[in-house]
Amino acid sequence: MEVSSEEMLTGVQLINKVVSLTELPQSCIQNELGQMIEASGYKEEALTLDQLREAMLAYLEALNASCDEQNGQE
Repeated sequence: MEVSSEEMLTGVQLINKVVSLTELPQSCIQNELGQMIEASGYKEEALTLDQLREAMLAYLEALNASCDEQNGQE
């Protein structure tokens, strides 16, 4: 994803760029990103690329833990 080579996008511009690069349904991705960012304690309007990375990492770690938990119950 070529977000980091762009001018330093922040906030809503950064989120919109990431959403467009996924080529997935925008409303679904915007909602999911919004939940990730909120859960990490960041504000969308002031979000930096590093904060987005941290939020996404926390989301993926939680998803992985949930999958591990489900696999352990089967």
